[in-house]
Amino acid sequence: MRRELGLVLLVALAACGGAAAAMPGSIGVVARREAGSGRVIIVEVPDGGAGARAGLEVGDEVLAIDGVAVATMSKDEFQRAVRGPAGSSVEVDVRRDGLRRRIRVQRLAMRALEK
Repeated sequence: MRRELGLVLLVALAACGGAAAAMPGSIGVVARREAGSGRVIIVEVPDGGAGARAGLEVGDEVLAIDGVAVATMSKDEFQRAVRGPAGSSVEVDVRRDGLRRRIRVQRLAMRALEK
């Protein structure tokens, strides 16, 4: 019995990326690229998520992630930039009310949005 339990635990750890792997995290917003302008706009900021805690708002235009302009990023590149280990931080440059702001967001564990 003890050996079987150890094997189950080993398989579970391998499936999660090993014991030292961090939980995946995100800045916790939904953003869309506008078809004509190519601007990336935050369209949803779930309550209690990382973005809401940091002060990101619906309507913010995302300009850069950790100093890298999002204008030329593909969707996959953008997702890789905003995701990372839960607890890690990322700087998000946004335009709000005509002013550029830099907001530090501590990523939280990713979870499904509840509708």
